[in-house]
Amino acid sequence: MAKKQSKVESYLLDSGSLMDSETFITAAKAMPLGGFMKSARSTSYLMFGAVGAIASTISDKRAPEPAEVEAKLKNGAYVALTSMRVILLSVGAMSSSPKELVLSIDRSAIQGVEMGTTRVSLLKLPTLSLLFGDGDPLQFEFAKPDAKDAQALYEAMQ
Repeated sequence: MAKKQSKVESYLLDSGSLMDSETFITAAKAMPLGGFMKSARSTSYLMFGAVGAIASTISDKRAPEPAEVEAKLKNGAYVALTSMRVILLSVGAMSSSPKELVLSIDRSAIQGVEMGTTRVSLLKLPTLSLLFGDGDPLQFEFAKPDAKDAQALYEAMQ
């Protein structure tokens, strides 16, 4: 748990991804909702309505295309919370380390956060939904070993 947190914080600091006076709070390794079952479904498994809806709140100059986000998050994502933003980092296929900043969302754009569960085969996995004004949530699911990090992320966003 602490090792993953440290990896994400180090990446954000070393890459210059944090803005002036912005501080890292916590992070959790996740998959877009349905990502654990993507091989049994079509490859389009991330709720991209939310990506389009939040394009105006993205801190970066260019809003990414939904297909671009999906491709970059195929190995999973680190959902990082800072004092100012929620940042999605892609995960390296071999190292499971943060690879690239994919999406940055101002915290003020997030209307609410919900924690729940989803069933994948016989497992119940925790889920996290970021809610926006238009009703299209950005949703993630977490493997059992990352459940505590997911809970900490949820609590920090309250």
